[in-house]
Amino acid sequence: MNPQPAPGKIENRRVWLRPSPKLVLLGAVLGLPFVIGAVLAFVFSFSADDSAPSALRDSGSEAATPNNAQPAPQPTTTAVVPDLPAPTTEFLQDSLARFVDPAIPADQKVGLVVDGLQFVPLIDSMNTALADYGRITFAVNAVEVQGNQAIAAVEVTTPLTPPIPLRNVTWENSDGTWRLTPSTTCNLLAFGRTSCQNMLPGAVPAPR
Repeated sequence: MNPQPAPGKIENRRVWLRPSPKLVLLGAVLGLPFVIGAVLAFVFSFSADDSAPSALRDSGSEAATPNNAQPAPQPTTTAVVPDLPAPTTEFLQDSLARFVDPAIPADQKVGLVVDGLQFVPLIDSMNTALADYGRITFAVNAVEVQGNQAIAAVEVTTPLTPPIPLRNVTWENSDGTWRLTPSTTCNLLAFGRTSCQNMLPGAVPAPR
């Protein structure tokens, strides 16, 4: 018969937790660190569940409160720029023919080219080279407008060559008119054996 503890006294007893046979077997197979990690993960899963909802509830309630709701962004309006109409083939052919015409002074060709002032010395050199060369003619086909540029396929005929196809001859809409782009200008200058390689290293000379 086990003696009962005296009233008012608390008996000091050691309580031993008997591990589950399955846990013991799992520890033996996978090792003690695995079991400890599994137990800690199990415990922290409850800790996270107990502590997280308060913060989440607070933030959720704030988000749901109309006073804290952020105003919806106002739609912005952007001015729609209409596509530029394609220039006529006659206009483009005339700009090409005038550019290579040696009878037209260089300063009168400035308006044919984007940033034309920087090309004046080169145009003057081309005019000199083409003075006795003869007439160069152009046939412009398949004009396409892309943004502020017009791109066309062109056939050029010189006194010494049959028609030569040139691709991607380009003009830029500048100040309300179509002007030859710098790259196309450099290609045309090559007909007069004039190079703007120092100005535009990427320019490809036109075939002669």
